[in-house]
Amino acid sequence: MIYYTSKVSSIQSPVKDVKLIGIAMSQTDDFSFIPGQYINLRTVIDGIEVERQYSICDVGHNEITIGVKRVKSGIMSNYLVDNLKLGDELEISGPDGRFIVEPKHEQRKSYLFLAAGIGITPIYKMIKVLLEQEPKSEIYLLYSNKSENDIVFKAEFDAWQAEYQDQLHVIYTLTNNVNRSFFGLLKTKNNTWTGKTGRINTSFIKDNYPSLTSNLNKEVYICGPTEFNIDLEKIMLDLEFCINKYIKNFFMSRISQ
Repeated sequence: MIYYTSKVSSIQSPVKDVKLIGIAMSQTDDFSFIPGQYINLRTVIDGIEVERQYSICDVGHNEITIGVKRVKSGIMSNYLVDNLKLGDELEISGPDGRFIVEPKHEQRKSYLFLAAGIGITPIYKMIKVLLEQEPKSEIYLLYSNKSENDIVFKAEFDAWQAEYQDQLHVIYTLTNNVNRSFFGLLKTKNNTWTGKTGRINTSFIKDNYPSLTSNLNKEVYICGPTEFNIDLEKIMLDLEFCINKYIKNFFMSRISQ
C-alpha cells in the first residue's frame, strides 16, 4: 500500500463534533476517485502510529475533503476534531472501496439513499455527481439524525432540491427532537422543527419512497452506524421489492475510532 504525505489545507466545523478536513493533493499524486470511496489515513498520536478509514465527501482541483465525527474514546477521531491544524501533515493512501456510483448520462434509474449521522459523508458526493451526470434518474435521500443541529450538509441539500426539483427528494427525520437547557439536564421538545421525526423503518420507507413499487430500475445505498446498517438491511429483505443493486457501507463502523 502506497502512502502520500499531504498537508491539511482546510478545516470546517459544519455542526458540533464534526470536522470537514481538506487535504492538499498535488497534480503528481496518482489519485483516481469514484464517488463513494474512502481513504486510509495514518498519523502518529502520542508516539503511536494510528490508521483509520474515512469517506471522501468531495474532491476539488488540488484538495480532497473527508468528514470526521467525534466518537467517545475514539483515538483518531478525537485527535482530528480537537488537535488538527492547518498545515499539519497526514499520511494517506487510496482511494478504495466498492460503495460507489458510476453515473451514465443516458441511464434512467431510481436511487434510494438511506443515511444516518456522519454516514452522509460518502453519499453527499455520490448524489452531487448523479445530479450533474445522470439527469434522467431520480434520487431519494432518507436522512436520519438525532437533532436538527446534527444535520450535516443541510444547506447544500436544500439548495440542490431547489435547483433539481424534479430529480432530488430529501426527507429528513429526527430521532431525538429535543432542546437541552440547565447544563443539559432539562429536555424540552424542539417546537421549531416542522419535519418528520422517528427512525427510518419499514413504514417510513413506504411513506416516503413512492417509487418502491414502480418499474424503474432501483439501486439502494445504506450508510450509517453498524446498528443502523443491520436494521436497514433486514428491512430491505422484508420489503422484498425488486432492486438491481443493494449496497451497505459497513466500514462506517470502523472508521471513527
